[in-house]
Amino acid sequence: MQRRIDVALALIGRPQVMLLDEPGAGLSAAETLICSALKQLVRDRNIAAVVVEHDIDAVFSTSTPSR
Repeated sequence: MQRRIDVALALIGRPQVMLLDEPGAGLSAAETLICSALKQLVRDRNIAAVVVEHDIDAVFSTSTPSR
Protein backbone atom coordinates (compact mmCIF):
# COMPACT_ATOMS: atom_id res chain seq x y z
CA MET A 1 0.00 0.00 0.00
CA GLN A 2 2.82 2.39 0.86
CA ARG A 3 4.42 1.98 -2.56
CA ARG A 4 1.14 2.77 -4.31
CA ILE A 5 0.78 5.89 -2.19
CA ASP A 6 4.36 6.91 -2.98
CA VAL A 7 3.78 6.57 -6.73
CA ALA A 8 0.46 8.42 -6.51
CA LEU A 9 2.07 11.28 -4.61
CA ALA A 10 4.85 11.46 -7.18
CA LEU A 11 2.32 11.54 -10.05
CA ILE A 12 0.45 14.45 -8.48
CA GLY A 13 3.48 16.65 -9.16
CA ARG A 14 3.28 15.83 -12.91
CA PRO A 15 6.93 14.81 -13.19
CA GLN A 16 8.79 14.51 -16.47
CA VAL A 17 11.05 11.74 -15.12
CA MET A 18 10.54 9.14 -12.38
CA LEU A 19 13.24 7.00 -10.79
CA LEU A 20 12.00 3.62 -9.53
CA ASP A 21 14.43 1.48 -7.55
CA GLU A 22 13.30 -2.16 -7.30
CA PRO A 23 9.57 -1.34 -7.39
CA GLY A 24 8.62 -5.02 -7.23
CA ALA A 25 11.01 -6.11 -4.47
CA GLY A 26 9.33 -8.02 -1.66
CA LEU A 27 5.89 -7.99 -3.25
CA SER A 28 3.55 -10.95 -3.65
CA ALA A 29 2.31 -11.95 -7.10
CA ALA A 30 -0.92 -9.96 -6.64
CA GLU A 31 0.98 -6.91 -5.44
CA THR A 32 3.34 -7.20 -8.40
CA LEU A 33 0.35 -6.96 -10.75
CA ILE A 34 -0.74 -3.76 -9.00
CA CYS A 35 2.79 -2.42 -9.29
CA SER A 36 2.76 -3.25 -13.01
CA ALA A 37 -0.50 -1.35 -13.38
CA LEU A 38 1.09 1.68 -11.72
CA LYS A 39 4.08 1.49 -14.05
CA GLN A 40 1.63 1.28 -16.97
CA LEU A 41 0.02 4.50 -15.71
CA VAL A 42 3.44 6.16 -15.72
CA ARG A 43 3.98 5.00 -19.30
CA ASP A 44 0.52 6.15 -20.41
CA ARG A 45 1.26 9.64 -19.11
CA ASN A 46 4.46 9.78 -21.21
CA ILE A 47 6.68 10.09 -18.17
CA ALA A 48 10.25 8.96 -18.69
CA ALA A 49 11.16 6.34 -16.12
CA VAL A 50 14.48 4.91 -15.00
CA VAL A 51 13.83 1.55 -13.36
CA VAL A 52 16.31 -0.60 -11.47
CA GLU A 53 14.81 -4.09 -11.32
CA HIS A 54 16.21 -7.62 -11.05
CA ASP A 55 13.00 -9.37 -12.14
CA ILE A 56 13.64 -9.63 -15.87
CA ASP A 57 10.00 -10.54 -16.63
CA ALA A 58 8.86 -7.34 -14.93
CA VAL A 59 11.39 -5.35 -16.96
CA PHE A 60 10.20 -6.77 -20.27
CA SER A 61 6.53 -6.40 -19.39
CA THR A 62 6.88 -2.69 -18.70
CA SER A 63 9.61 -1.71 -21.16
CA THR A 64 7.70 -2.56 -24.33
CA PRO A 65 6.94 0.67 -26.18
CA SER A 66 3.29 1.71 -26.11
CA ARG A 67 1.49 1.89 -29.44
